[in-house]
Amino acid sequence: MIYLAKVVSKAHESESDKGIFWCFIESHQLGPIPVRYTSPYYTTYYGGIFAMPEAGTEVLIFLDEPKNTYYYLSNVVNPKPNSDILEAYAKKLPASMKAIVDKYIYTENNIPQRMTFTDYTQQGLIIDSRTLENYVSTKVQLISSGGKRLNLSDSPKSNLISLKTEHGDGLVITSKPIGTKRPRKDSPYPLRAIELKSNGSNSVVSYESEINLLVIDGREINIENNSSTKLGDSGGTKSGNINIKSKNSDVNIVTNGDTSKIFIVTPKARIQIDSEGNVVFETSGSIQMASQGDIALKANNSIYLEANSINMKSNQATKIQSGAKTSIKSGGQTAIQGSEVHLNSAPADSAETKNLIEVEKTDYDE
Repeated sequence: MIYLAKVVSKAHESESDKGIFWCFIESHQLGPIPVRYTSPYYTTYYGGIFAMPEAGTEVLIFLDEPKNTYYYLSNVVNPKPNSDILEAYAKKLPASMKAIVDKYIYTENNIPQRMTFTDYTQQGLIIDSRTLENYVSTKVQLISSGGKRLNLSDSPKSNLISLKTEHGDGLVITSKPIGTKRPRKDSPYPLRAIELKSNGSNSVVSYESEINLLVIDGREINIENNSSTKLGDSGGTKSGNINIKSKNSDVNIVTNGDTSKIFIVTPKARIQIDSEGNVVFETSGSIQMASQGDIALKANNSIYLEANSINMKSNQATKIQSGAKTSIKSGGQTAIQGSEVHLNSAPADSAETKNLIEVEKTDYDE
């Protein structure tokens, strides 16, 4: 026999009660009676599909008379709100609760084109196959009660995989648009892209291997910090910086193109290194060089110094040596002062040269 019953409880008191819920058969004023839960797929000790009906819902149950055992068949989708559920969940569900909570199950054509497997908090699995004249939505969603979503979409407008929190932070992987080689103009995402967004910090950590960023036959790699330094005024934290640091090895900046250049630019200064070997310093301020050791400047051709005034001071000996003619020309007076001044009457000391540090290759033989 098949009966219409109402679930009153799914609590159990012992191990033997697991898999049993309790019902009341209104037509016979019978209950509560134990009903054995059944599933489309279940394996003892290993699990399967287990979705026991909630208290207050109407179900169809089957009585196996020889065994005097009731078995669960299915839930009844009742178009009338159930007073027991409204009373139990009055603080969670609106008084206007409907039997079909999801308004997208029935499309504008009044045809159900969505399948759901959710609990009373509306978390669970949603399979959407809405096909209208001007709109197609084909996707599978896994949703938590707090609003976290895993979305697998095959829709023409948003053919993608997305994993997002209730705040919108998460990961989006776009695919190739269906039926076309170009993304739709109204699509918010580019073709076959990966997008990671969060309001908090992003960390990429490799404990025992490498982190590689590589573009092949594409465009550029951009690292940009648009943060205002005002955020660093509180708590001793800094903001707006881009930091590159190696604790135990080198920092390499290399370009190998025939016309490649390396630029270091601020609003009023510029350093430029090109592939021809030229290094250019340009600034509207000062250039300063300080060393606790030596400063060596060497050129195979000429060294040119030009300024409104040139000041040179040596705390010890000063040596100037020329392999050819030495010329000193002044538009004004020329003053030479010393305890003694010798003009070609005493041997002069030769100037010394400095051996420069040999240039090394990087770890990548560059």
